[in-house]
Amino acid sequence: MVELEKHAETIQKEFLISQARDLSEGNRIWEMALTKEALAYGPDWRTLVLQDRGRWEETNTKFFPKTTKIIKSLNAPTSEVFFAKQAPRTGIAPHTDCTNFVLTAHLALVVPAGECVMKVGDQEQSWVEGKGMIMDTSFIHSTRNNTDGTRYVLITRFWHPGLDRVERRALQFIFDCLDDPSTLERQTAGPSTTPQRSKKTSKSKARKNKSGARRKR
Repeated sequence: MVELEKHAETIQKEFLISQARDLSEGNRIWEMALTKEALAYGPDWRTLVLQDRGRWEETNTKFFPKTTKIIKSLNAPTSEVFFAKQAPRTGIAPHTDCTNFVLTAHLALVVPAGECVMKVGDQEQSWVEGKGMIMDTSFIHSTRNNTDGTRYVLITRFWHPGLDRVERRALQFIFDCLDDPSTLERQTAGPSTTPQRSKKTSKSKARKNKSGARRKR
């Protein structure tokens, strides 16, 4: 998070410039939460995705080349990267992601004056522009933007440092299957890897056994 904060001004400037541009050709620009599990977010929390389930969004990243380059250069094990906005006088209801194999980081880009906070467990903290915070969203968490302005943050979700490489690859495989169910079919439909014994080898062993039998006689 410290390394990302060093680039906060660059990321913030690029983001603010983008707000004056036409992003209509992008993919899922400022889209609402899509699943029933995300109902707690409500219609006033929206996202602009740069990376989802480990895959970079080629169209959207072109709008934010500096931000994308910075995050990639940090070699952070991210699985998701996106901008999130919270409309004035709204919030996210208390909920849990039920996911502790990833951690979530917020880099505050635009924070209106007033009560604009996030609560995780029993701890509550205000966003501060240019500063970040990291949380485990498997704990009950919620947000409040009790101001007259829109709050914007850059969110990165990354593998929990307690995971090893094999566990990360296994989870990424699950993500890939969720995105494209045929991934599992391709993996399970491959050719058998069981080695076949050649006829030559079998005959050789048969001759050996036969000669061995003669010696025993």
